Order: sequence, then structure tokens, then C-alpha cells
Amino acid sequence: MLRLKTIVGKAYGGSSCQSLPADVDRLLADRWREFAAAVAGPLPTALRKVQNQPQSTPGWIEGRTIFRFVHPLDPPARRLEQVERIETARQRLGNGEDFATVAAQSSQGGTRLSGGITGRRYLDDSPLDVALAPLPPATISPVLEDEEGFHCFRIDVKGAPQLLPWQQIPWPARRIVFRRVLNDILSPAPETPPPTP
Repeated sequence: MLRLKTIVGKAYGGSSCQSLPADVDRLLADRWREFAAAVAGPLPTALRKVQNQPQSTPGWIEGRTIFRFVHPLDPPARRLEQVERIETARQRLGNGEDFATVAAQSSQGGTRLSGGITGRRYLDDSPLDVALAPLPPATISPVLEDEEGFHCFRIDVKGAPQLLPWQQIPWPARRIVFRRVLNDILSPAPETPPPTP
């Protein structure tokens, strides 16, 4: 427990247990009970379900992106600067400029070096994925925001959901499939209204 408390203490911004809330023992014990209950019940049930029944995979896209980083604590002026930079890059793409060139000049992170290539992205229920899902191939997305910053995507290829056995589901998609199955198990069934006389 001391090792766990030390890890949690570092997450709270300190280097020892001194930075933890006073009721940390109760909080950790509560989380441990929740974890033990999940391991004993819903997790094995979800594993049996995905292994015994074909599952619907999420749809996916492949393409490129321009990315501009924004931290939640950045001032409004910084956010505005990043939006303006990515909007300028988006306009350049709309005018037919080469994506790799624009990414090298305008993107941040790994997409700057990769020419904007992002690889296959399995679409989940995040706001960013929900915004990307209806866009057809060859589309340049509007500027989209997530918890890391601003994105502008060009969708090159789209893949539809498929019904597949668990062993055939690609690893990146399994996390999404498993979470959906687990959520169905943990969500209470909607109550059926009584029949009207």
C-alpha cells in the first residue's frame, strides 16, 4: 500500500505521501474494492462475450493531419494564435498545396516529420471521432479540437464496421470493442413501461 500511495502522491504533484489527501487510505481502499469487484464479475463476463460471439468493429479512417498543440491552461491569446495557424494551413490545403509540405511547415509533433500521415484511426465516441465519422474520403475537415489541441484532417480512405470474431479484430480496435461490451454489461437495462390498459 505504501508503494501505491507513493505513486498516487507523485500524481498529486508531490514527491512523497505528504502531498496526499487526508482520507487517502479510504479512497484507495474504495478504488481497490471497485477493481476487485470488476475482476470478479464484469471483466470475465465481457471477455467471455467477446471471445464467444462475433463483434462489430468500429469504422476507421486513414489520412493525414495538421496538428497544433494547446494546453488547457494556455491563455486565450495562445489558443487564438494556434487556431489562426491551423486555419491558415487548412486554407493552403484547400488551395491544393502538397499536404506533406504544409505539414512540415505548419504541424507540430510527429505529424510534422511524417508529412502529416497518421495511420489508421479507429473511430470511437470521442467528439473528435464523431466529427470525423460522417466525412467522405478526399475531404479536408474543419478545424477540430480535442484535449491535446487543434487538428485539420484529410481523409484518404474509410473503412466500414465489420462483424468479426475476436481473434480477427485488429489490436487497436479491440480496446474500443471491449469497452463497448463492458459498458453494455455495466449499464442497467432500460425499464419497460407497464402496458396500457
